[in-house]
Amino acid sequence: MIYQDQKRPTVTQTVPVPNDSTARVLEAVFANNTLGGNVKLEADFYINDWLAGKATTGYMPNDDDHLAAVTMYLVEYPVPLTDKSVYAHARILTCINGSYGWT
Repeated sequence: MIYQDQKRPTVTQTVPVPNDSTARVLEAVFANNTLGGNVKLEADFYINDWLAGKATTGYMPNDDDHLAAVTMYLVEYPVPLTDKSVYAHARILTCINGSYGWT
């Protein structure tokens, strides 16, 4: 939770997600949030030290009407390429009798 134009510090939480999790919803509660001003919510999803995805809102009023329940959508970041990255072909696009298909 990032406060806009105020002297309050950013509030952070770490929520571990098990490797086998299939949860579609992760909840965070900011119990000590004093209302007022505007805030922005950000969620960063890490796999080890790689930022795998991010969800964020724009600044919104810091009140019960806007922050009681906020839905955020995750944007997945592609796996970064390294000098150890390998491409492998599983199928080839072919044209047979005027139709394209995977071989």
